[in-house]
Amino acid sequence: DTTSPQIKAPNDILLEATDPDANIVDLDLPWVYDIIGVESYANDAPDSFPIGMTTVTWTGVDTSGNIATDTQVVTISDTTSPTLTTPSDLIIEATTFSGMPIVIGEATVSDIIGIDSLTNNAPDIFYLGDTIITWTATDVHGNTASAEQIISIIDTTAPSIEPPSDVILEGQDPTSNVVA
Repeated sequence: DTTSPQIKAPNDILLEATDPDANIVDLDLPWVYDIIGVESYANDAPDSFPIGMTTVTWTGVDTSGNIATDTQVVTISDTTSPTLTTPSDLIIEATTFSGMPIVIGEATVSDIIGIDSLTNNAPDIFYLGDTIITWTATDVHGNTASAEQIISIIDTTAPSIEPPSDVILEGQDPTSNVVA
């Protein structure tokens, strides 16, 4: 018997990453056939897979020691956006007409692979009314998440008025007195 067995690797696999380099993948079994008999089959797959493409080579051996191989590609990709939580919306009483600086807080972001950047478009000075701040998080594979925070500057303080002091004058005319 000098004829190699026939082997067909399982279908290629595409999975979403659950870890940067330790993704567990259940490989199906190959189809292996030999007219005399199959002794064994095996693969060189790692225990866990990193992000990217990994070629798994399947090897079948018949009872006469003839060998055949076929390959399967396991692709682990990261297409999941980061999780982004913005600081709470704020409602702040105006203390000046010319705008005011506000501490807007910090967003929190997480991603199983890693965060590349966290940005926002907040101005340095806030004026009366609503300002919508857009926060954007980007992971190391370019997936993004955005969320909004609203900063409201309101004016609910009543104006204060201080009248001038009371004026007491001697009347000059019974019907028409002018007071400055």
